[in-house]
Amino acid sequence: MNELINNNDLGDEAARLRGENKELRSNLQSSQKQTVRLELELIKRSKIEVENIFYLLHESIPYGVWIADSNGEMSYFSQVFLDLLGISMKEAKGYGWTKQLATEDKDRIMESWRHTIKTGSFWNCEFMVLGADKVFHTILSRGIPAQDNNGNIYQWAGINIDITELSRQILNLKISNEDLETIIYNLTHDLRAPLRSISGFAHILSEEYGHCLGKGQEYMDRMKAAIRNLNTMIDAILNLLKLTKENLTTEDIDLTQIAETVVTDYAETHPQEKLEVHIQQGLKATGTQVLLQILIENLIGNAIKYTRPKPVRKIEFGAMVKDGTLVYYIRDNGIGFDMKDAENIFKPFQRLEKTYEGVGVGLASAKQIVLKHGGRIWAESEPDKWATFYFTLG
Repeated sequence: MNELINNNDLGDEAARLRGENKELRSNLQSSQKQTVRLELELIKRSKIEVENIFYLLHESIPYGVWIADSNGEMSYFSQVFLDLLGISMKEAKGYGWTKQLATEDKDRIMESWRHTIKTGSFWNCEFMVLGADKVFHTILSRGIPAQDNNGNIYQWAGINIDITELSRQILNLKISNEDLETIIYNLTHDLRAPLRSISGFAHILSEEYGHCLGKGQEYMDRMKAAIRNLNTMIDAILNLLKLTKENLTTEDIDLTQIAETVVTDYAETHPQEKLEVHIQQGLKATGTQVLLQILIENLIGNAIKYTRPKPVRKIEFGAMVKDGTLVYYIRDNGIGFDMKDAENIFKPFQRLEKTYEGVGVGLASAKQIVLKHGGRIWAESEPDKWATFYFTLG
């Protein structure tokens, strides 16, 4: 009898435990569902917040932001670009925006866009669109593909920048520069004729009446020297203009060989002068041969000129890597200069020492050449001790 009671009690206890277990599972499932709902709600809310932030960002910048799907059809334009075109988002979506392209641009732009979509390359294009003001605007458009974890492109995003005014300013600047060059060429040409006449008459006076001039012969010699100096300055101006117009070519240049030739040629024509020149071997660069030759000639020539007062004249040409960039340098132990003049020495016709020959365009030419190669040039010095000219080439 007791065993029967015990069995009944055990059965009741098992039923109770099963009930509690079922309730626990139900509560757990309910809790899990609630957790999932909360997580989804948070994700949804975060996504909305992120989208709102991006939307505010898109609309706050003065550029036209755009988004396209993997096939290249536009799904979004920021209001800035829509206002420029004078069309709605609905009208612009897909390829609707292309209706605003200049007729002569459309085929080229669409072919370029299709190529970008096909290859997955970066989009970088300039084109013209008809604006709401019925004026054609020049647009610089750039974009990049967005990829998933497998490297598949699922959309494109980029910006459209209205560069109409910038293009106009560049064109005006180009025209102004061309006008300036024409004026300079005409001016230098017009100066040549009277200088030739003055020089000719000065020569006649010296040859035929020199014996009568007395002290006047000294003034005549000064006048002829001034005429030669003016002719040299005119040549320097024209050469400086030629440098700015010289087309860049890409070829491997042996700077060591150029420097050695410059020093050898100088030594042969000035055997009485003693120089200690150290040129690093294997100095190479990529650029235009004729321009880099002028650069090295000017910088070494500058070092030779300003080391003359020193009993032992030392010049060094080498290169070093600084902050990941190859920096060339030409160092001398000459008269140097005050660092407050470090920028002025690269300006045309700026001569810190008037007692030395030259018209002051050597370093200006060097700067033009370096800038043309995408580099920069600067100098450091200590007066009466040394000077070092550094330059990089892009």
